[in-house]
Amino acid sequence: QLPALSVMGKTIGQTGAIARFCGKVANLYPDDIWECAQIDQIIDLGTDINVLIRPSMLESDPVKKKALRVELSNTILPGRIQLLENLVSAKENKNFCVGNSLSIADLAVWRLMGWLSSGVIDDISPNLVEPFDAIMNICRRVENLPKVVEWIDKTYPTNYRSFD
Repeated sequence: QLPALSVMGKTIGQTGAIARFCGKVANLYPDDIWECAQIDQIIDLGTDINVLIRPSMLESDPVKKKALRVELSNTILPGRIQLLENLVSAKENKNFCVGNSLSIADLAVWRLMGWLSSGVIDDISPNLVEPFDAIMNICRRVENLPKVVEWIDKTYPTNYRSFD
């Protein structure tokens, strides 16, 4: 099963399990069970978005692929991103997806929204995320963290579309 992470001779599969494991190691996944559930809710919503996009990635007919992506971009994805926007907007502290500090939910949202707005998925509007102020705020905050800036510089030396 991919992705997989091997640590000290043991292997973990599944993106969510890997994220939670790394989150615990990095102190980005809390002990509070309510906050954990909220983080999981956000990560699962991200997974739902990926599942919605998948058929268009597998479609070989360019006309059908474009139709799928136009529908995603114009109707389906904005509705799902709005759900995420509502979760963040309902919080008192809108600087983070959950709680009062950075978590794996913030990193997951930043990466997913970065992918959606990168322009690499033909016929998905690169401006898709812009109307969602709370999500844009999270993405800007994460993108400007020193460790994230360092990772971006190593991973995307050129042509990186930022949220600034």
